[in-house]
Amino acid sequence: MRIEVKDLMIHKSKRYPYTHRVDVREDAFASEKISAWLDDNKIPYTRVGWNNFYLTKEGAAWLLLRWA
Repeated sequence: MRIEVKDLMIHKSKRYPYTHRVDVREDAFASEKISAWLDDNKIPYTRVGWNNFYLTKEGAAWLLLRWA
């Protein structure tokens, strides 16, 4: 699976707790599987569009370990 991770900011805040953007370069079904996996493992995230996820550093690392 092709995944791209971008650092957005160093510090998170109450308004915006996510520091990394993860772009999944696959079809929408791959994103649905990733969303379900994140939900099952209680990893906080926000999904924007079909293939973009916003996560904390730890969440992005877990996603990469599982799906890369």
